[in-house]
Amino acid sequence: MNEDAGIREQAESRHRWRDRREDLLRICTDEITASIGVQHITGIFLCGSFCTNEESVVFEDEKPFLLSDVDIVVVVHSVQVLREVFERRGEIGSACEDLIPDVRFVGHVEVGVLHIEELSKLPPRPGVYDMRVAGRMLHGDETILQHIPPYEPSRIGGRESIVLIENRIIPHLRTVPAAVFEETGDRYRFLYQICRVYTDIATAALGLAGQYRTGYLNRLDLLKWSGADERLRSLVSEALLERIDRWTGFKIIPSAGILSGAGGTVAHGDLWECSANDLLDTWMKGEAQVQGIRPGDDAGDIDRLLGSRSFYVTKRDKLRSWKAYLSHLPVEERLKLTVRLGKAFLTVGPLDLVREHGVRLLNHRLEDDGGSKVPSPPGSFPYSGGDWSQAVRDLYDVWAGIVFGRKGA
Repeated sequence: MNEDAGIREQAESRHRWRDRREDLLRICTDEITASIGVQHITGIFLCGSFCTNEESVVFEDEKPFLLSDVDIVVVVHSVQVLREVFERRGEIGSACEDLIPDVRFVGHVEVGVLHIEELSKLPPRPGVYDMRVAGRMLHGDETILQHIPPYEPSRIGGRESIVLIENRIIPHLRTVPAAVFEETGDRYRFLYQICRVYTDIATAALGLAGQYRTGYLNRLDLLKWSGADERLRSLVSEALLERIDRWTGFKIIPSAGILSGAGGTVAHGDLWECSANDLLDTWMKGEAQVQGIRPGDDAGDIDRLLGSRSFYVTKRDKLRSWKAYLSHLPVEERLKLTVRLGKAFLTVGPLDLVREHGVRLLNHRLEDDGGSKVPSPPGSFPYSGGDWSQAVRDLYDVWAGIVFGRKGA
């Protein structure tokens, strides 16, 4: 089957997917309400690509591969319930997946939780903007999403766009390219990670330029028709835009045909290397822009860029984030880490440190081809020095535990 025929077949299967996706969402909603208790829930809403009908699904037989995460947010009215659900969010998401055996999850059912009073305080960022504009209620109070303040895309901060890139770097580090993938799911998992690099670069570039839009295709169109915008052109070259275009197409209709081109089949390693360089280049340009550093003024000095970052988080919030992270460690390990990190508790949060060292590990991999040993970060957090691959595994486990509530997510 040629690429065009494969894409047509995928498009036809997508129409048949609509009823199936509604069953999936109903099953997830029922499991979440049963697990938490309907009396504790103010509402449940859907966000992410499912809201714009742009979730990525591969139809190769009767049991489709769902590449996208199913992003669901539970809103509660009790602080105690908030804490309990936050601790169990990974477990609840996994329970939802187990109830849907006719779908092969390459992504996950990701369950987030918010207190009703938090909605009005959510900061301007791409994901929050999408919640307000495109979020879909699955259960409860239909007015909940109106608690999120409306704002213009120009209010989305550059720092939030950079954080998006940093959060993409970490799973990309873990995406090891194989010469040949024996399992179909592994092949699409790899391709989807490459795809997410380019869709996130598009999101970050538009966020930095103050022109963010909801929807993958909407963002691609805006990038294509903004040739005169100097801010965007400084972040997205014509060659990079071509890659964003190609991989956005994969996001909407995934096909292994993306590996084929006029020059023959593209090697997995070359795809990883190219996308990794694009990620790091976008991070450096964006970080320099946020810090007001002009091109040529040490804008490519990663150590300087990382050392000059500023975070608009109070010391109290940093201490609270460390407390939440440390609560999952054994007492002895908790005390050792506290002593090793010293003043870091007051200057930076655990997730900020994790993202910083994700950038460092990516730079190390691209400069040294991952062959040399990596130095140990201060306090040996979030990994110990030594083998690059082991450092990546340790880093990813810390990141996934904080973000998703499960290691190796």
